[in-house]
Order: sequence, then structure tokens, then C-alpha cells
Amino acid sequence: MGECRNGFARYTRGMMNLMAGVFVAFGTLTQPDPLPAEIVGRVTAVIDADRVRDEIEHLVGFHTRHTLSDTESDDSGIGAARRWLKSEFESMAGEAGRDDVTVALEAHHIEADGRRIDRAVDVVNVVCTIPGSMPEASGRLYYVIGHYDSRASDAMDAERAAPGANDDGSGTVVCLEV
Repeated sequence: MGECRNGFARYTRGMMNLMAGVFVAFGTLTQPDPLPAEIVGRVTAVIDADRVRDEIEHLVGFHTRHTLSDTESDDSGIGAARRWLKSEFESMAGEAGRDDVTVALEAHHIEADGRRIDRAVDVVNVVCTIPGSMPEASGRLYYVIGHYDSRASDAMDAERAAPGANDDGSGTVVCLEV
């Protein structure tokens, strides 16, 4: 029995060393060059911490953004949150003078699975498309993604408060800031 354990330990240790070597080798080969400090500075300079806080607080104010929560109310639930996000994207595009930006609600019908969804529901993505302005990059697509839904500890509880500041209110606000 001791030999089997030692053999397994040697095998495991060997595999861990091999994997560490692979990660180190490929990690250094594929790491992008760091961004110059001036680019990072320009990007972070336009982020308004007060606006970010206000946006997160607004998302939290919907009480819950559970996938199965209210879709009709203007004050609470996932429907109110998605309409507010759409409005925010449209407003920001207008402020930036970008009449080429489109914002759409894309619904996907999901049947009940009994685990996280106990009834059929339309899951709706808020999709903001911002065309690039550089001709040499016209064929590229960049995706910035965050999920705006939230949930309480019980995955099926669509009524309980689930403010979701960190799940994923902060990620949703990153999308707004882009």
C-alpha cells in the first residue's frame, strides 16, 4: 500500500511539475506587451468614480435582477433593469455624438430546467454595438460582456432582495463605461 501511495505521489508530483513548466513556457510566449503608461493613464482619466458608484447604486436599487423577476415594473426587477441599461447606452451614445451606435434587446426563450429556471422565460440581452472608426480595424470585433441579472442564495427565489453590486453590477458598469 505504501508503494502505491508513493508511486501515485511521484506521478502526481511529476504531472504538477510538467503542467507548471507548460504554463510557464506558454504563458511567457503568449503574454501581450504591457500597455504604455500613458495609454493606461488616458483610459483611466476618463473614468468618473462618482458616475460608476451612481450606476452601481442604480442597479442595486432594482431590488432584484433575478432572471424570473418582474419584467413589467419600471422600478424593480429584471425588466426595469434592462430598460434602464438600454436607455443609458442610448443616452451615452447621444452625448458622444455617435449616431452610428445601436442598442437592442435580444430575447432568447429558455424552457424550465428545474435547477435554476422553474418556468419558461425569455432571457434578454442588452446589446450595444459601437462601430469602429479605424478603417484598418473594420473587420475586428471586440466584446465587452457583463451579466446584469442577480440572484439570492436560493437560485429559484425571484422575490428576495438580490442587489448584486458585485454580481455582476460592477461588470455591467464596466460595459456602460466602454
